[in-house]
Parts: sequence; structure tokens; C-alpha cells
Amino acid sequence: MLGPWRRPVMLARSSRRARSLQVDPWPAVTWSVAESGYVRPPIVPPVILDDTGQVIPYGTRWAPAPPPADTYEVVTHPERFTPLLTVAEALVTHLERTYDVETAPRAQEREYKAGLPTTGPFTGHAVTITPRRRDCTPLTIEFTDFPSVRVKAGMFFYRAFPDCGCDACDDEWSYPATVLEGVVLAVAKGTFTETIRARQVTTCLRAPDGGSGWTEKLSESPYSPAYIAQARRTLESLPAGWQPWPERVAKD
Repeated sequence: MLGPWRRPVMLARSSRRARSLQVDPWPAVTWSVAESGYVRPPIVPPVILDDTGQVIPYGTRWAPAPPPADTYEVVTHPERFTPLLTVAEALVTHLERTYDVETAPRAQEREYKAGLPTTGPFTGHAVTITPRRRDCTPLTIEFTDFPSVRVKAGMFFYRAFPDCGCDACDDEWSYPATVLEGVVLAVAKGTFTETIRARQVTTCLRAPDGGSGWTEKLSESPYSPAYIAQARRTLESLPAGWQPWPERVAKD
């Protein structure tokens, strides 16, 4: 089973960086969304109508033909992504109930320069969830007015859901919601790794099906030398890498 993270990626904008989605060697850590205890809350999908009153079938409009030229870098009906905010709220609640963490209302300031999302400037609110273990990465979830959700983890991971949102991409809410859940739960389960080698940053996430993953390789160049040095020190202090978050101990 390859799972939803292995869906072919169509680059809707010529300016978007190509990404490498591949299977990498991983520690023998397996998990599933069901085993994590997380359950997606009930979602009432928004119904988006076109000018004639017909439902717009997002996600199926263009294939197998390419998107029309006038749909690139154009965003109509971003409200179709509103359920992502509900999913993100549910993930925050799940992490707080499941793991021994502290939650703060502000995001940690880090140099997430590479791969910045294309869904506009951050104008919403954010929460940072910090495990009570130094070898576990904090996780920041940003809620934007687009609407979209952005996730920060470790020293370099920063992703938006949806990652573009333009009409050419033709995304609807459910696929980015599935990936969002997988990313957040993978970080908490400890199947997230980062390395810096030969002036290249590599971040990896193991998907919940246990057999597929998300690997991205970036140049150091977008980051300041001071930040790279800080990142090296942090990662070198983690001989076993980022660890699974400690679970909350139930009180009698």
C-alpha cells in the first residue's frame, strides 16, 4: 500500500520548486493513524457553485488534459479549504490530550526560508506545541486567513496545506487534510528526520502506512550561515535523531 502521500504531484506554477517524493531507509518504527488515537472530526464539505449554479468538481476538472492557461496563479473560491482549519484544531486537541506537552499561542521564530508557502503572508494565529523532552522537536501549527494551515517542525520543515491553492492545482480540501494529518502525527510519532551534509539539507517523514514517505532535499543557500551553524549544533546533539513525543501519563 503506497498511501495518499504518493499521489503524483502536478506543478501548477513554473516558479514552484520540484520536490522529491521517494521511499528512504527508516528505523523500524511503524504506526497508523488509527493506532494513534486520532479521529478526524465530522466535516461538512463546502459546496462551491459556478456562475451557472453547478457544483464545481474540484480535484477532477483538468485530468488528463493540462489546466487552462488562465488558471495558473489565479485563486478563486479559497473558502473550499475552510475544513482544513477544523482538522488542524482537532490535531492540536489530540496532541494536547495524548502527549506530555506545553502549548503556547505564538510560533517559534526560525529561518524557514526555503519552500515558503505560496498562499500569501501569514495573517492568522499560531500555536506551538512543545514536548517535555529536549530530544523531541516542537511543532508549530499556523492558521491563516487564506484559509490554509502551515506546519513548522525541527530546524527546516515548513509546509502549507494546501501548498498552492491556485485554480490550476485544482485541489479540494480532503487531500491536503490527509497529508496534514500524516505530517503532524508522524512528527509526534518520531518518524521525522533531518540531516545536513555537503551543503544540503534533507528532511524526511515516514507516512502512516509504514511503506512510503516524503523526502525533500534543499540547498543551504537560503539560510544564513549563523542559522546553519545553529542547526548543525542542534542536530549533532541528537545522536538518535528527533525522538517520539512522550505520551501523557493518565492520573488516577
